[in-house]
Amino acid sequence: MTALRDALDLPRGVPVPTAVGFLGWLLDKTEASGDPRIPSILDELPAAVWFSFGDDLGKWVAQVRAHDEKRQQEGRHPGHKTLVFVVASSVEEATRAVGEWQADVIVVQGEFSRCMLNGCSSSCV
Repeated sequence: MTALRDALDLPRGVPVPTAVGFLGWLLDKTEASGDPRIPSILDELPAAVWFSFGDDLGKWVAQVRAHDEKRQQEGRHPGHKTLVFVVASSVEEATRAVGEWQADVIVVQGEFSRCMLNGCSSSCV
C-alpha cells in the first residue's frame, strides 16, 4: 500500500482508491497467527476489500465492520467506510452474504470455481 500511495502521491491518512483481496482459507492461517493481515490493511484506508474461497467469510466481514466502527468512535477518518465485496460460489453463500453478512457487493462466480480450488469431483462437472 505504501508503494501505491507513493505512486498516486497520496499522503498517509487519505483513503486509497483501491481494493485489497483476501482468500478465506489463507486468512484462517494468518489471522490466527501473531501477525494478522486485515487490521494493518484496513489502517491504510483502502476503498474496498474482497473475500473469497473460505468456509466462514462472514467472520472476516464482521472484522472489517468492527474495525470501521472502532475507527469512527475514535474520530479517526470520519466518514470512511470500507466497502466489502464477497465472491460467492453458490446460491446459499450469496444469500448469506446479502442477508447475514451485509456485504456491500456480491460477485457471483459459480460452484465450478470452488471445484477448481479444491479439486474437481463428478458432482462439480
